[in-house]
Amino acid sequence: VSSLQMIDYLISDTENESSLMIIGAYRSDEVDENSLLYNKIIALRDHKSVTCNFHVTEVDLPIFNIYDVISMVKAIFLSVNKDENRALAELCLKRTLGNPYFVLEFLKMLYHEGLIEYNNDTNVWTWDLTIVEDRTMSTANVVVLLQDRMRRLSKYAQMFLRCAAYLGSTFGNATLELVWKSHGMPMMIDDKPILPLLVDMAMKDSFIEEYGSERYRWVHDKVQEAAFSLLEDVKVSPFDIGRILYNSLEPSQLEQDLFAVVDLINNGSTEERAEFAQANLQAAQKALGLSAFQSASRYCSHGIDLLKDTDWSTNRELKLNLYSVGADSELVAGNVEIAERYMEEVFERGGFTTMETLSLTRTKVKAMASTLRFNDAVDYCLSILKDLDYKVTASRRSLPFETLYEVTRTIKKLKKAPMDFHKNIGVITDPKQKGIVALTALLNDVTYGAGNVKLATLAACKIVGMTLKYGLSEYSGNSVATIGAAVMTLQQDYKTVQRFMELAIAIQDTIGRAKSSKTTLVAQFYGLGWTRTISKCLPALGDGYVVGMQMGDTAMGIWNLIHQRVTLPLVVGHPLDAVERDCSKVVAQAEDVAQQDQALAVRCLWQVMINLSDPSKSNGTRLEGEVLDIRERESENTHNHRFLYFSEAMLLLIFSDYEEAAQRAIERGDYFSKSAPGGATNMWETFHRAISLYAGARQTKTNNKFKKAAIKLQKRIVGWEKAGNPNVKHFVMVLEAESAALNNKVEMAKVKYQEAIAVASKDGYLHYVALFNERYADYLSQYPSSVEEAAKRRGEAIQAYREWGAHAKVEQMMGESS
Repeated sequence: VSSLQMIDYLISDTENESSLMIIGAYRSDEVDENSLLYNKIIALRDHKSVTCNFHVTEVDLPIFNIYDVISMVKAIFLSVNKDENRALAELCLKRTLGNPYFVLEFLKMLYHEGLIEYNNDTNVWTWDLTIVEDRTMSTANVVVLLQDRMRRLSKYAQMFLRCAAYLGSTFGNATLELVWKSHGMPMMIDDKPILPLLVDMAMKDSFIEEYGSERYRWVHDKVQEAAFSLLEDVKVSPFDIGRILYNSLEPSQLEQDLFAVVDLINNGSTEERAEFAQANLQAAQKALGLSAFQSASRYCSHGIDLLKDTDWSTNRELKLNLYSVGADSELVAGNVEIAERYMEEVFERGGFTTMETLSLTRTKVKAMASTLRFNDAVDYCLSILKDLDYKVTASRRSLPFETLYEVTRTIKKLKKAPMDFHKNIGVITDPKQKGIVALTALLNDVTYGAGNVKLATLAACKIVGMTLKYGLSEYSGNSVATIGAAVMTLQQDYKTVQRFMELAIAIQDTIGRAKSSKTTLVAQFYGLGWTRTISKCLPALGDGYVVGMQMGDTAMGIWNLIHQRVTLPLVVGHPLDAVERDCSKVVAQAEDVAQQDQALAVRCLWQVMINLSDPSKSNGTRLEGEVLDIRERESENTHNHRFLYFSEAMLLLIFSDYEEAAQRAIERGDYFSKSAPGGATNMWETFHRAISLYAGARQTKTNNKFKKAAIKLQKRIVGWEKAGNPNVKHFVMVLEAESAALNNKVEMAKVKYQEAIAVASKDGYLHYVALFNERYADYLSQYPSSVEEAAKRRGEAIQAYREWGAHAKVEQMMGESS
């Protein structure tokens, strides 16, 4: 469990009544908006504060100003003269730029140099500022200060610090002993080895500190930097140190210091290329496991370069592994072109079996998906599975019947299986079956992007079948969750949906975190979001994002982030300005890892928010502008059309273009829900269509097809509520009001409008408080006796839209009023 997860678990433990305070610190210049730490802090601040009664207080600690330095000087050197204190503080600030650590080192140096002395007669510290300024004129930075202090140490101590500097920011005893033996000055003092004495000296002088059992770390990176320059006349080869460590350390010790050792090796050149290319592969695989994708890419690149002059037949397996891990790392890091170059090098060479290149094959499929070539990715997946003698479907023509049959059969199997069945079966071990499962799981991913939901569902059924036959895999959990989503769509059996999603999460907990990001996404967004209030799903989606980015499953990680920070906050009525601020961050993160599909989805919703909030836009219903290009609007990608359609429909509804909204609802039908069955946003999209159709029917008065379509959707939403969906109560009420209004049931319409407004207000759906008041006002305005109440309701709608941040809509309504 990572430290970030552990913090999350502790905070989420709401049953523990004991108070808990967590204090953390980080260098803000090293943590940007795309980092896991930054986004976890945001998740804690925005969501845990609501669900877990947890409060985040952020304290920015800037560099020292003159008053801070004066306080430090006063605390250390008591002087009778305030002006002298300030003058010394000003010099410290000038020499150190206000870095607290540097200020302290500078003052230490002044004391050791005898530039500041304690006067025993007067009991105060004294100094001559002119001399201090002259003697420190060449002190450009703290590294120079530290070097001066280190050079006053013995030659043995300096050599020790220099040797240690090569070992990275942290190092162990075993590594230190080997380097000291080969490059230091091993000797005895009073029959005792000198190395332990030097370690004690370095700790007492605050150069290094203990860091776990028999391990040490530099107290500051500038200390390590200063140590590199000691005894420059003594030749030390970083490569020789790395080679000795690589060949001498025990495997467990090498694993601890692997990055430092390989970095040392990579600083030199060697004829033993294969051996050290293998070391780079080890480092790359370790870095990949730690989600350090840029480092993994760098190690693979260096390993490949070491073998560039060797024949493939000599180091075939090593080269293939370097190219495979390198392509995967580069793709996750967002470097699609480099990843494709690596893949081409292998595939164009040929001579490999399908199983040997399966890792590269999966990377190639993911690269296609990242550049929106979903149909190509589907065809490629099916062709490789065919090479492995495995067919997902007999033919495209028979696909609908096969899917219905397999889904029905799989649901029955899972219903019969006990909730703990996964604890009693092993893990899939056969390499070929593991490969087939992995590729079928990838097929499940890309078929959604291609809009082929039937094939995606069929692929999930096949994985569940292989799980029951061969054992668990990292894809078992999310496949069971996918079947749960199918139950949601086909049967509306909320109890079974809940059971399957809980089973999926339990399986994922058993098998590990590798694919838990997708399991979280499917379980929360496509299942549990229908059976519980949507706000309860947001924290888990945040966790899914963190795990996805950590494990390299960036596609699923970003989708979790989008739904947690943009999609769901928008549809439940969070203030537009807050959601809009998150849009830029989410788009940047998606593009940074080459997930263009997700970035476009966010930009669609982002443009909606801009249109709603910016009164200067001439046509608020036109989904185009600051963040969405016309060419992207006209994209033929099925996956993106869902978001384009949803966004345009929402704008038409909010800006009261009811007839156009109703006409599009008729033309599109269930396109949105069919293209992403079970998605939580289907609730809102269906409701938006239903109320647009009722509004269009009332506006046109003669369009009976609008009314029929509205009634059909209303029955669907009522069915959701009866099945136990807690998110649609206000939808049901306002649609009853719209129906009553259309059928001239005046009193019933009034009661239902008022009930709907009350429920939306109670649950915090600010935008629906506005919309329902607007619709109620529109209805009342046709009755002369209700003009005053209509004006009041219209005023409440304007106020709610204003609080939501829809200033363009407010201006529209104010213009209509005037």
